[in-house]
Amino acid sequence: EKHWSCEHELVTALESVSHHALLCFRRDLAMVPFGQALQSLRSNEGPAKATAHVLYSVGEKAVIRALTTLLRPQYHCWLYSQHQEAMWACRRALASLTQEEQDSMLKDMQTGRSFCATVRKYLGRPGGS
Repeated sequence: EKHWSCEHELVTALESVSHHALLCFRRDLAMVPFGQALQSLRSNEGPAKATAHVLYSVGEKAVIRALTTLLRPQYHCWLYSQHQEAMWACRRALASLTQEEQDSMLKDMQTGRSFCATVRKYLGRPGGS
């Protein structure tokens, strides 16, 4: 079996996956543990399924470096394991909002309002600060 420690080879393996699947994988890496993000990637057909096996063998840190290299400069890639506590805090904060507030927050972000400004508006102090 070929040794996949070289970042260039990982980037090449990732390039075989559709852009949409890579963006979904990027999102999953930020939201759930590495193994769970890989399960999502494996659920795709074709190259994504085979690539997931390769990615598992090299581990999350090598994968995030290669994915950042491939998608940069447009996208920053986060690892759930490095921000797990912050993710739990965010989930608790979102759970404190009513469904109507959550829907309004999502609508604001979908219409182009920045993420940070939207979070301040709904979860910050009165007045959005």
